[in-house]
Amino acid sequence: MHDPIRIGLVGCGTIGQHHAAAIGRCDNAELVAVADLAPEAAQKLAAEHGVKHAKTDAKDLLDQAGIDAIILALPAGVRSDLAVAALTAGKHVLLEKPVAATLTDCQKMRRAQADRTVGVCSARFSLIESAVAAQQIVASGELGQIRIVRCRGLESAQQVPDHPPPAWRLNHKLNGGGILVNWGSYDLDYLMSITGWKLRPRHVLGQTWPCPDHLTARIAPDSDAETHAAATVLCDGGEIIQIERGEFLPMATDLAWQITGELGSLRLRMTGHPDRPAATLDLTDTNSGWFTKVVVDEPDESNTTDLVVDNFVAALRENRPPQTTLDQAMIIMQITDAIYRSSESGHPVEVTPL
Repeated sequence: MHDPIRIGLVGCGTIGQHHAAAIGRCDNAELVAVADLAPEAAQKLAAEHGVKHAKTDAKDLLDQAGIDAIILALPAGVRSDLAVAALTAGKHVLLEKPVAATLTDCQKMRRAQADRTVGVCSARFSLIESAVAAQQIVASGELGQIRIVRCRGLESAQQVPDHPPPAWRLNHKLNGGGILVNWGSYDLDYLMSITGWKLRPRHVLGQTWPCPDHLTARIAPDSDAETHAAATVLCDGGEIIQIERGEFLPMATDLAWQITGELGSLRLRMTGHPDRPAATLDLTDTNSGWFTKVVVDEPDESNTTDLVVDNFVAALRENRPPQTTLDQAMIIMQITDAIYRSSESGHPVEVTPL
């Protein structure tokens, strides 16, 4: 029997509460300390989960000898320095998404990493059953040479929320961007994972748009990031990544993920569409042309935070990489950085290989 992985949690807000619950459901992990700038939040979460140590300074957790790993459930803009400090202190780290606010922050973490494990929560949907099945199909060669990898994740505008949105959600300084990092990080992780992380971005043309003035009651004051983004990414092997993400839009919600190769394609459901199969394989043959078959019908009902915490803990116990590593997450960061730079300049941006 191995001892459980002892985890310290920094950030006791909504996402931190999900992580605490996931750790409680994980057989091989134990939540031993929490920290939050708001003492009442730390004390409340600690009491709910039987945790002895509730701190207001995250660095107290980094100095605590009885902690193996730190989960940082904080906005990206205030997370990277803590990640570097945790790695320097010899802790393994699980980062919420996006991995960081900038690629420079990622590079600082990688320099501090040494032999420590860094996992990234953008992997949530890469661990669901249909994603695993899709990855196996791509790896088998059944699709042939990949041509286009596509996400269309567009959410219609809803009524004004009852509670004010958090200030970090659409803020470049606090979170590295808006909808592109909030949900696009999931989309890119999902599609890159299914295609085996073999796509290498080289040229990016992108555009972002802010929230329309008549809908700004749905965003926090001083928000400076996008609510709609679109981009085309040309990869080294000739593959194309197309991504469009938006919220508060004047259209019906439209969610679709697809991987198209020379021999076949996969239609996927990362989220939503309860009336559609979770994964459908489209193929052709010489006589009949196009035909289709369902790969996974029902959606995976697993809690995605449970999946990513369980995967991280298993990676530590088995001394193997987590589902999404820091180096892989940096590819996503490269793409999102390039989309923002292209939108600002109005020109395509070349991506330098890591």
